[in-house]
Amino acid sequence: MSATLAFALAPHFSTSYQAARAKFLAAAEAAGLAVQSHLHPLRGRDGEELALDVV
Repeated sequence: MSATLAFALAPHFSTSYQAARAKFLAAAEAAGLAVQSHLHPLRGRDGEELALDVV
């Protein structure tokens, strides 16, 4: 992948699971979609809650 393409794609990716999940949940709320969260019994690498969020 070229550096230019990587730079162009960078804003579309999060630096952490927690940030990505927050963006997904915010987008679902903005779209008026109901979210079902299925929590994982273990915590993430940074101690965060892990879940499978479905809309």
